[in-house]
Amino acid sequence: MIKINLNIKFIIFFYKKNMQNYIYCQKLKKKLPALDIAPYPGNLGKKILKHISSKAWEMWKNQQTILINEYRLNMLDKESRLFLLKKMNIFLFGEYKK
Repeated sequence: MIKINLNIKFIIFFYKKNMQNYIYCQKLKKKLPALDIAPYPGNLGKKILKHISSKAWEMWKNQQTILINEYRLNMLDKESRLFLLKKMNIFLFGEYKK
């Protein structure tokens, strides 16, 4: 009885762990695996989690690196962070809202 019970618990744990959550990605316009956690704090992070796939987020991280290097952004500078935030909104959602 105990052995069967442990096997069932393991199967349920394994199933839940490997169960991929899918969303309709607003950036790529198709159903793709979702992010596991919000990659950004606050309401913007919740919006990204709800509407952006993990693939699109990886694309943004690559684009972000290009922008930081190309414009020689200093992430300690507030203006640089705001510039990157604006570019992120445009890249992911095609819009910029303050």
